[in-house]
Amino acid sequence: MLALCLAAGCAAATPEARSFVEAARAAHGEADEDQSPAGDAALTAFLTAPVPEGVAAEDARALRQDAAYRLGRRLLGRGEAGAAEAVADRGLEDAAMDVLTASLFVLRGEARETQGQLREAAADYSEALRVNERLLERALARERTR
Repeated sequence: MLALCLAAGCAAATPEARSFVEAARAAHGEADEDQSPAGDAALTAFLTAPVPEGVAAEDARALRQDAAYRLGRRLLGRGEAGAAEAVADRGLEDAAMDVLTASLFVLRGEARETQGQLREAAADYSEALRVNERLLERALARERTR
């Protein structure tokens, strides 16, 4: 997601916005360099830092959801399902009808399934499918209007 955002110029309208995108890139870079729990700190810091004025809400949401997904995946991979669920919850606080949101529902479902919360996991998987179905419907509608 970060690469797509950078390539598309998202959040590039103001110096503050460019700085926010750079902070996201740096957090992912630090996480790349350190796969241990200590490497989570940069992603956590990015997620908890205030969004600067001048950053479009949609850009901030996308960058934060991307970082939340990455952090949650790392946590779940280390067996920290409760922490992964909490990160997914936080990422879903500002949900939109897009692939980032669907991915966070899947992540939360996996975390809940790992913890034995099967009904809650099934509900999350169902919600992810609903989001993906809507995205497919939108894409097909766009194709029909071409």
